[in-house]
This record gives sequence, structure tokens and C-alpha cells, in this order.
Amino acid sequence: MSDAIKSFMKAQSEMGVALKNAQNPFLKNKYADLQAIQEAVFPVFHAHGFAITQACGADEHGQYVN
Repeated sequence: MSDAIKSFMKAQSEMGVALKNAQNPFLKNKYADLQAIQEAVFPVFHAHGFAITQACGADEHGQYVN
């Protein structure tokens, strides 16, 4: 198993739970919004040398973010 995979597994094991802090008005359930997920994930990933990125591009329909 590669060092990167071992580091990723260790980071995942150290993550807390993303708090459900938002309400879905249609289904009447709670969910963790993007900020709550980032707060749970980013510090642990950064401590293990990972960065979160988002790819951008363009096609015949215009610009997009993956």
C-alpha cells in the first residue's frame, strides 16, 4: 500500500462528524452544508499533507466547475 493511501486512511480515521446544520425545506430533513463538511475535513487533510482542489473547464455549453 502506498504512503499516500496510508496517509489518506489515517486522515479519514481522525476526522470528526460534519454537523447537520441546515434544513431541507422540501423534505423537512437536516443535512451538513458545504461549510460544515469543510470544517470537518480540511484541518485533518491539511495536517496530513493533502489539498482539496476543484477542476474548472469549458465546453460548448460554457464554463463549469467539476
